[in-house]
Amino acid sequence: ILLASEQGNACMGRIQDDEEKMILLDAVYVLESVAPKALHAERFMPPTIVRVLINQHLEEDDTDIDSLNSKIENFSPDRLAAKPEILNLLKLMLEKSAEVSEANTENIIEACLEKMNRTLAYETQRLRDLKKVNPNVRAEEIAFAKAQFISLNEHIRESRLRLDSLRVIFRNI
Repeated sequence: ILLASEQGNACMGRIQDDEEKMILLDAVYVLESVAPKALHAERFMPPTIVRVLINQHLEEDDTDIDSLNSKIENFSPDRLAAKPEILNLLKLMLEKSAEVSEANTENIIEACLEKMNRTLAYETQRLRDLKKVNPNVRAEEIAFAKAQFISLNEHIRESRLRLDSLRVIFRNI
């Protein structure tokens, strides 16, 4: 799960300080809709970063990752090749990060659906009201707006998480 250089989407670093020993997995996921381009789903569901930090106890960690960034030094994963227990732990941490990220997406998707519902319900109602006073508004236009609403609703609900990058941080190890 790790690449040997920072040129990819995974890297390792270490911190040497007076704090307790710790392994942290900083996982960045992107929540995105897979809707057809014609629906312009990004109006309501833009690609959204979901970032989680998991510690070696397989718990979400509340460490402020940005405060650690200046302390992190480059670290070669070569030393870990002889330690399968660490690699197994990292796999478990990755699985936990996926679980936590998935749980965090529900609120994001619901907020996007709420925004979509407000906007498209208003647009559909506007077309209905306009049709009452303007015979040039066709029933097909209203039907199209409804179909778009239904399709967007389905596609946004089916938004998926994509693992974008990983960083493993060894603190005092």
